Amino acid sequence: MNYIYIITVIFLITITSLSCQKDCKNCKDCNDCYCDCAIDSYINHVLMQEHRFKKIKKIKRIYVKHIKVHHAYIIDLKNRLMWQRLPISKTMNWYDAKAYCKKLRIANYRDWRLPTKKEFVNLLKLGKAPFNEWLLSIGFKNIEDGSYWTATDLKDAPKSYAMQINFKFGLINNKLKGVSAGLGLHVIAVRSIK
Repeated sequence: MNYIYIITVIFLITITSLSCQKDCKNCKDCNDCYCDCAIDSYINHVLMQEHRFKKIKKIKRIYVKHIKVHHAYIIDLKNRLMWQRLPISKTMNWYDAKAYCKKLRIANYRDWRLPTKKEFVNLLKLGKAPFNEWLLSIGFKNIEDGSYWTATDLKDAPKSYAMQINFKFGLINNKLKGVSAGLGLHVIAVRSIK
């Protein structure tokens, strides 16, 4: 364990001591750009791109007419929504997911929330299955192929269950809101554009 810590510290010192070439490098696996002179840029790149540790399928970027990609968010002009571009990979229960979205601050916006089932469906209608790969191809980052919470309650048990959407197949189901974090779902935030 101590050896890993020492190697990591040496690696970070080496990266910070690099002189700036003012040239960005493209990752050979995903073609994302990062600059060696900016340690934060390189570390974020390594942390966000899991291909450094496991092989993932390269996803070709596509253009969708109603989608505008920004640094921290993606705008869906057709449905008048702004989506969080880089959701966290941690799973959580529904109550924690709502609290996470409420506390979220992206690009000086403070009105982030869980999307409704209808908002998810409208976004996924623009693409095709597997939806997680489609979302990655239009500019989202860190989209998992698992299920995501919605703000929509199950009509038969609104206090106990909420609707979920599987991003791989587009399946809609329900899940107990108070499930433990290890059995929880992924979270992505959205806000309405006025």
